[in-house]
Amino acid sequence: MAARSLYHLLLARAVALLAAGGPISPGSAVRNVVGGSIASCISDNDAFLQTAKGYAEFNQDQDFELAFHLDNEWRKSPDFARQCAQLFEGWNLHPRAFEGEVVVDMGAGSRLRSAYFENARLVAIEPMAERLLPHVAAKPHMDIGDPSKVWQLYSMPAEVRACAVEGLASLVIVVNVLDHVWKPERALQNAERLLRPCSAGPALLVVSTDLRVEAALGHPNVLTRRWFREQAHANHSKLQLVRAFQQHVQVEGALRFSWDWNFDDGRSNVAWTFVFRRRCGNGDQAAA
Repeated sequence: MAARSLYHLLLARAVALLAAGGPISPGSAVRNVVGGSIASCISDNDAFLQTAKGYAEFNQDQDFELAFHLDNEWRKSPDFARQCAQLFEGWNLHPRAFEGEVVVDMGAGSRLRSAYFENARLVAIEPMAERLLPHVAAKPHMDIGDPSKVWQLYSMPAEVRACAVEGLASLVIVVNVLDHVWKPERALQNAERLLRPCSAGPALLVVSTDLRVEAALGHPNVLTRRWFREQAHANHSKLQLVRAFQQHVQVEGALRFSWDWNFDDGRSNVAWTFVFRRRCGNGDQAAA
């Protein structure tokens, strides 16, 4: 799909969301979000997609990812939920820690890791969502469209801002996503924009991804620990990196060192987790 046609599809959905009341009232196109208003957010999406390059290659990667999710047997198994619980517990995030609060799952995939959080207002952002939804009847483990779990679903790339929920999230998780995306710098900045302001309470952004030595199909980006630190210190950012550690992944009782199990030698691709919080202090409180 061309970038412009994708944008108009997303814009139509945003208008429908507003008209339906959604998370904001129908007439609130100037509601303040992080960095401006919903109107300016939509304009920023428009400007970004008009100048976007390389989207055809990105769509090829998405075709690869779609086939993987449709054929993947492990996601159907109880071990998927066990791994999610182990993962979040290892991050000191407990099932009821975000009851009644907004949790955003960026790059949610076909089965929600974020379903671990009980009674949270889950927002799922997944570029393949529209293509996955026709399969959910035949594959009931795919809960991305389950209204009993998902408060809002956005079928769009992480590089497109989710304007209606910016500034609302107590937690944003980005698990095994950032090395898959089209523009990781913008995706990470958009994740930060989703965090609620300091005045509303603490907010966390947790990113877990493979640090790869070279790009591959479905993994177009090579990220490093230095890259994450640089992003946290970029002029636009109000993120504080509070933890960074090598992530061990449990799959069916076996210890893995990478999210990409086909290349799990502990050297070429190594999973790392980065925990950020919104930087708050004198001057940051009002600006956040």
